[in-house]
Amino acid sequence: MNDHITKNGINHMYAVKIDGLYDRITVRSIRAQKEPYLPLVRVLTEQQKVWDHESVKGTIVGFHLPSFMDKMNTDDWHLHFISDDRRIGGHVLNASLEKGSAKIKKLEGLHIRLPDDREFRSLCLDVDQKEDIKRIEG
Repeated sequence: MNDHITKNGINHMYAVKIDGLYDRITVRSIRAQKEPYLPLVRVLTEQQKVWDHESVKGTIVGFHLPSFMDKMNTDDWHLHFISDDRRIGGHVLNASLEKGSAKIKKLEGLHIRLPDDREFRSLCLDVDQKEDIKRIEG
């Protein structure tokens, strides 16, 4: 997938969908959060569950963001998995595809809709989380 990005433009966003049989896949998940929300790095450090699965049919979907967009989300790939039977799912940590098919699409735009409430207007979002994200994402 990275070869496709290098060839077609490193400064674009990409969406990907990979259907197939995964001989191995590792996913993580956390339970639903309630206010007051903890920082993501703390939630993932203290609460995440990691599962390893073998021989699972399912779909990976995700996005690749270029490095200049790293404050919006982790740059590079952000992938999620759901099994065909909907019993297994989560954020992909590692995967090995035995057989399948992939679709990748270059995205030419992004529409962001921001909340317009008192809490959002006063929320400090200018926090550098690069080191936390590196630690979380490995």
